[in-house]
Amino acid sequence: MLNTLFFLTWGIYSLVRVMPLSADMGITPLIVPSLKFGNVAALLLASIGISKKRNFFFYFAIALLCVNIMGVALLGNNRLVDIAAVLLDLVLLALLPMLPPWDTEPPILKYH
Repeated sequence: MLNTLFFLTWGIYSLVRVMPLSADMGITPLIVPSLKFGNVAALLLASIGISKKRNFFFYFAIALLCVNIMGVALLGNNRLVDIAAVLLDLVLLALLPMLPPWDTEPPILKYH
């Protein structure tokens, strides 16, 4: 959830920074904030799925954090915000496997 709030704040800042838009600018300045808001939606989906203890969302979160790390590390400007995003993603990626294991087997299939 912390990562979601971080990218939401970063996306709003990026959107405010390009305002006001003029007709000759086109939609190009809106691409980066749109990607950040898409990232926010994916991170929120992953955190909700993990809170419901679903294995798919656990692996989805790992993949999403890896994509974020690669994307920000390779495409970022190496500003303080980019470095903070990579560090936050790395910490979350390290903490994710430390979640307690949950039982996803349906109760009808359990052996007593």
